[in-house]
Amino acid sequence: MNELSLKTVESDPEDRVFAYYRRLGRLRQYVDEHYTEEISVRTAASVAGLQPNYFSSFFSRKVGISFREWLMRYRVLKATEILRQRNAQITEVALLVGFQNTRTFQRQFKRYHKMTPSQFRLQARP
Repeated sequence: MNELSLKTVESDPEDRVFAYYRRLGRLRQYVDEHYTEEISVRTAASVAGLQPNYFSSFFSRKVGISFREWLMRYRVLKATEILRQRNAQITEVALLVGFQNTRTFQRQFKRYHKMTPSQFRLQARP
């Protein structure tokens, strides 16, 4: 994956899915407000008003990826915004966007951007 696929977190087709399905719209609003916290599939299912097993398949069918994958991409996107706007420590950025572990954050960030958060910051900031 590259930065282009990362941007699909807020792409028009996906936004339409969240707008069309009220259950997913409620979940999107919840994630917008609570992405810095741990959000389990059980919690996400509860917010959407669905059983956890059904929620996972429903979310995957409608959005095209699993909820966990979508949440990971969402958090990396938020981290990208922070790295572009300010000169925060990488550990601080990881915690600000909901990663409990800096190593996991760096691994996921590199998965989407093909570079470390530090390298990205150097390129993104003038």
